[in-house]
Amino acid sequence: LKEVLSTSTPQVSTTTTGTSTNRGTTTPFLVKKTERATSTIVMFVDRETGYLYGYPIETGIVYQITNSIYPGISDAHIFDNGKRIIMRYPNYDKNTINALVANIPNVSQNGTPLPLENIQSLTGEVTSVAVSSQKDKAAYVVGTSNGSTIYTIAQKGPIMVATSPFKEW
Repeated sequence: LKEVLSTSTPQVSTTTTGTSTNRGTTTPFLVKKTERATSTIVMFVDRETGYLYGYPIETGIVYQITNSIYPGISDAHIFDNGKRIIMRYPNYDKNTINALVANIPNVSQNGTPLPLENIQSLTGEVTSVAVSSQKDKAAYVVGTSNGSTIYTIAQKGPIMVATSPFKEW
């Protein structure tokens, strides 16, 4: 759901007055309306190129969303209502797995693919990623010499949550 200010119409104005129930005083309040999503889009990543694609259920026509190349994607996790992504891919020079978090650009079905936005490399070797059941938050585990460290992804970047002597979660 997206909350937006209602447009002014003869029947409804953006600001009106109402009566408070506790003291009978008149208090101004703001009228808002909500908009529901009009379509459902399944997003997926091509493992070979790292391109992100969208598949609208209503049309069944696949379209490309991103053009950032990350070959050999091992896994990708989309969260924050389809606005962000965590991807893991191999670094063959160091024989490790790199990970990044980025914003997904807003591309329409007939639009031109765009690069991922606000790309941040995640430090350390990310051993696992989890997305909340509401798909609004993500967390990941980084293996360390003393065990592991758990981070969550926030708007400003990763935040350390805990450290543990356990290496496997």
